[in-house]
Amino acid sequence: YNDELIAGGGFFQIGGVGFNYVARWNGTQWLALSGPGPVGSYVFALAVYNDEVIAAGAGTNCIRSWNGTRWQNVGTGLKESIWALAVYNGELIAAGGFNVSGGAVANRIARWNGTQWQPLGSGMNADVFALTVYNGKLIAGGVFSTAGGASVKYIAQWDGSSWEPIGNWTGSYVYALTTYNGQLIAGGYNWPSGGVKALAKWDGSTWQQIGQGLYNSDARALIVYEGDIVVGGQFFQAGDKGAGYMARWGLPDPLRGDFNHDCRVDFKDFALLALQWLNVECEYTGFCSEVDLDYSRNVDASDLVIFSYNWLR
Repeated sequence: YNDELIAGGGFFQIGGVGFNYVARWNGTQWLALSGPGPVGSYVFALAVYNDEVIAAGAGTNCIRSWNGTRWQNVGTGLKESIWALAVYNGELIAAGGFNVSGGAVANRIARWNGTQWQPLGSGMNADVFALTVYNGKLIAGGVFSTAGGASVKYIAQWDGSSWEPIGNWTGSYVYALTTYNGQLIAGGYNWPSGGVKALAKWDGSTWQQIGQGLYNSDARALIVYEGDIVVGGQFFQAGDKGAGYMARWGLPDPLRGDFNHDCRVDFKDFALLALQWLNVECEYTGFCSEVDLDYSRNVDASDLVIFSYNWLR
């Protein structure tokens, strides 16, 4: 946010300096976000919406916004706990363990349109821990077994009007979501025999384990960084390699610009580049990270130059 890194959590100080659960890093030092702490307790989720930082967590009013100068309430707020935030169709989405938003019933998930909080259908029957956007739909993961009254088993998609399952999910609880190479990535609990092991991908038709998966583990956090998936959680082994709590997954020595991985940079790849051209959501969703060849969080002329260099190679 404003070229600074924002961190939230359960901390009270950094380097001996006091902070109320949230801080900003300017490249040299940690600084406070002016005013009292955002939500009165731990911060579990952060997002940027309408050019403001949104911080959410636990407390009586567990979501607030920071405009670069001061903290303020987001409407009448939400109560209990918020575990995840996302931006979808121009609205702020909050999910967690709450069942009331702005005085209305909203079971574990709600949307803020800039004026008021509203439910997304009839919501879920248990906590939602992760949100992302994939193929124009809002994706939610957690420990729930129904969404909008439909049986969905821990992961579901919202198309703007109703909740639906995503394929034949063979895993257990979902704690983290992201997108990578045009695929939906889900991480979570170390899933039972016959299911995927803590990390899976959805290509639009089937769920598949990513590599050999993670062992004796929970995958708690996912992000795409410089063309790789980075996963954090409670694990000691990723695939056949030892990995203490953090690992990355990616393709070895890819031909830059080969977005569909057919070992050639051609018109099919150009179509994928054009699809994400000047996509303003790129910075927040990570969906176009592979197409973002210079990792600037924008798909623009700089990426086109790199792409052209590898054309038909």
